[in-house]
Amino acid sequence: MDAALLQRVERWLDGDPDVHDRAELRALIQAADEAALRARFSGRLSFGTAGLRGPIQAGPRGMNTAVIRQSTAGLAEVLLQDPDAAERGVVVGFDARHRSEAFAVEATAVLRAQGIRVFLWDRCLPTPATAWALRDRGAAAAIQITASHNPPGDNGYKVYWSHGAQIIPPVDGAIADAIDRIAQGLASAIPCALPEASGPGVGRLELLCQVDLDRYQRAVIDGCPWWPGQASPLRVVYTALHGVGQGSVCSLLSTAGFDSVFPVAAQGRPDGQFPTVAFPNPEEDGALDLALVEAERVRGDLVIANDPDADRLALVLPVPGAGWRALTGNELGSLLGDFCLRHHEEDRPLVVASIVSSEMLGQQAAAFGAEFVQVLTGFKWIAEAARSRPERQFVFGFEEALGYCVGDLVADKDGVSAALAICCMAEELRQRGTTLLEHLETLQTTYGRHRSDQLVSRFDGVGASDAMIAQVDRVRQNPPAQLGTFILQQRDDHQTGKRWRAGQEVRLTGPSANLLCLRYSDGNEALRVLVRPSGTEPKVKTYFEWRGEGDGAFAEARLSDLIKAWKEALE
Repeated sequence: MDAALLQRVERWLDGDPDVHDRAELRALIQAADEAALRARFSGRLSFGTAGLRGPIQAGPRGMNTAVIRQSTAGLAEVLLQDPDAAERGVVVGFDARHRSEAFAVEATAVLRAQGIRVFLWDRCLPTPATAWALRDRGAAAAIQITASHNPPGDNGYKVYWSHGAQIIPPVDGAIADAIDRIAQGLASAIPCALPEASGPGVGRLELLCQVDLDRYQRAVIDGCPWWPGQASPLRVVYTALHGVGQGSVCSLLSTAGFDSVFPVAAQGRPDGQFPTVAFPNPEEDGALDLALVEAERVRGDLVIANDPDADRLALVLPVPGAGWRALTGNELGSLLGDFCLRHHEEDRPLVVASIVSSEMLGQQAAAFGAEFVQVLTGFKWIAEAARSRPERQFVFGFEEALGYCVGDLVADKDGVSAALAICCMAEELRQRGTTLLEHLETLQTTYGRHRSDQLVSRFDGVGASDAMIAQVDRVRQNPPAQLGTFILQQRDDHQTGKRWRAGQEVRLTGPSANLLCLRYSDGNEALRVLVRPSGTEPKVKTYFEWRGEGDGAFAEARLSDLIKAWKEALE
């Protein structure tokens, strides 16, 4: 075995505070599994605006007790630069994934040892409830232990700052630098406070409980643009996909007057193994199969699904005589955007969408006199756009990956409030004699036909990150100049901050990101193609949005042909 690698492993073992993680590494040494050790010790999990996310495994490239200690100590170091932060405290929450609760307890122990007050949730719960509690308690920061919709073997560490949203530069960089310094020492040397510890220098521990969760749910109802106020006959099928959403969503819908809610029993109990799905992501094929079986059984009017930490929402609707149709994230975004814009009472409304999401929301906003802002991917930028425009009233934001923010209750995506909003919209339309699917068609004919789709390339292994960057760079260096009759008109490179159009180059404003945006046109129709590496998974995503006239079948066929032409151009 490589001597330098073995030395790094032994150094880590000297400071690893977790007996099970130490045993994992000892077993790999005993088996002389150099490949597995190298995968765990080739660098460390990088801390960024999304916090941490990675496989649950020992070593610096995994989610484990030592990494949680180091990361929380780094967070505490930056927090304590604010003299009020220790008393304002940190909210700590967790989902139902493997070791989530243990990681939350570990983070709490590190914070309290630094004299920082902690508000710890007493149960696994939706991520948006933690984001809400941060603002509700006026805390300095919040931590949610979650990997959202990643595979069962992953976990993560999500950080919110005092303004209620996820961290952005330069805060993420300051925390990352502090973590790197602390990681030079032994994780076992980082002070931790036992749960029963108290006295000078130890932060207070306060548990958040059902009373707080009830207050969050009440706030969601109060913030909904419109709700029935009486019993609705709609039959709603709901699945939590083995996550933490069922208790909150079903209780919320019942309180709001939706008495016929049918949860998918086999997927209702939180289970970090996600036993009935291949991937715990409602966007993935097959994830909603059990929900559709239940919908057929009860003759449901709509199917809604959260991802495991309930910050995203999926919607499936019945098609008369043709089964069921899962709406895209953009289609659901158009519906919720319409709902929020029609019911807003503000003079200067604001709606925000990520750049990879449909631009149809911009046309909807213009019709209602609202400002529309496009931002980089990541809900932190949607929240920042709202925060930086205090003269405007934020009413809605979304990203195409099933992330929605209805109103300003939380500064992040919230699958719980979105679930209530879409059910309320369905009831409102029922009272008007129409349906969500029919209303979506009305929006498409009003604002122009939009159709979107995406290609996803997955990568594995130690070299995955380099391979992802290389794939994006190939498009950057040689983008297709023509796709069928569609000619490239504009190229935006958000990494270099440059735009090329009509032979001229101009500078782009805003933060940098490894993102390409290509605009094609054939005169009457337009196509946007965006390419970027995922920030949370080993994937490269290519997004397509076509805009033109014609019915849905024409739009689907046209976009399919253009995607085929794109793939052929890159071969």
